[in-house]
Amino acid sequence: MSQSLARALQLLERLADGGQSLDELAQSLEVHKTTVLRLLRTMEDDRFVRRDDNHRYFLGSRLFELGTTALEQRTIRDIALPHLESLGRQTGGQAVHLAAYESGRAVYIAKVESTSSVRMYSRVGLVAPCTRQPSARC
Repeated sequence: MSQSLARALQLLERLADGGQSLDELAQSLEVHKTTVLRLLRTMEDDRFVRRDDNHRYFLGSRLFELGTTALEQRTIRDIALPHLESLGRQTGGQAVHLAAYESGRAVYIAKVESTSSVRMYSRVGLVAPCTRQPSARC
């Protein structure tokens, strides 16, 4: 992977934790501010990041579009949803998840919310580590 692409992806990962300044981002990547600024400007032009009035950078609205499209490309979600809802009813309103195995982790791709008072924090797109040994698939 090219170094610029890798750095741009690292910036997006850093911004997932919340808004950050140019200085904070440059320091966390251990690169010069001009390098980070060049990447941020390119990503800002394409709405991958946005900058507020305090010059802090955040994830941009283009990621909504890409995330929605990524979910729509998982046709298994549409097929599984009625079954997930049925399972939720059968278990007394417990939350039900559908996950896909990706690179040694489970990624939630669908969720039916719990109707009971006990809730589990999760959301579509979150990654959960597999609890089995590294050589085994979850």
